[in-house]
Amino acid sequence: MATLPFDAWDLQNCEVEELLSKWDPVVGDRQQKLVFIGLHMDAPKLQAYIEECLLTEEEMSANPATWADFADPLEPWLPDDDDEDDEWEFL
Repeated sequence: MATLPFDAWDLQNCEVEELLSKWDPVVGDRQQKLVFIGLHMDAPKLQAYIEECLLTEEEMSANPATWADFADPLEPWLPDDDDEDDEWEFL
């Protein structure tokens, strides 16, 4: 919707209200979502892992080329390709 003029929006009033409640002054309605679907996941632990991946303000202001040098805070969780008996376990 951010790329369309307001009069081109084909929405009901309640949809416009909902959209505008989430509107960002810079990027409009553009957003990204990260979704995890699974059984028996530990949501607080998962959230902590994800938050460890976030850059600090200082890291964000650094040259993006330096980001490749940062350590990966998530441990490998996929099974090795050569071991069929490995089980997938993350949380």
